[in-house]
Amino acid sequence: PSAHAPKENFYVYVVILFVIALIALLSDIALLVFLVFHINLTIMGISTIEYKEKKNNDRPAVRHRFFICHLKFDKGCYGNWCAVMGHPSVWFLPLRYGSDDGYYLPEVTEEDLKKLESYAAEQIAKMDGNTPPSSVAAASDSVHQAKTEAKF
Repeated sequence: PSAHAPKENFYVYVVILFVIALIALLSDIALLVFLVFHINLTIMGISTIEYKEKKNNDRPAVRHRFFICHLKFDKGCYGNWCAVMGHPSVWFLPLRYGSDDGYYLPEVTEEDLKKLESYAAEQIAKMDGNTPPSSVAAASDSVHQAKTEAKF
């Protein structure tokens, strides 16, 4: 019986190692999905709340308002990433970069708002029909209202 004991222990260890490796693999897959989702949110420049409650809302009016309001702060994929991560030269260093304090957004100029109005009108005109019929006028009105109410 003692000659078979090391062999039996070997199989037990192999099974235990296999179970541990399987658990690690499943955990890695879950973390990868989590990472990809949050990288996508960062590149889009939205929070998890905006993603869940506004962007994917069933009501067209809510999606329309989200689209118009989001345009003010969207800097494009690279700009959104840099707004979160800072300048590329310090991405892998534990340094704070930039003058933003994280509480207030930078000033938006009149020129930026004019570009925003024209861009919003173009984008809403391209949408798939889930917006109100007067979408271009509504976009311009929404941006104008947001401009007057914004407290930068």
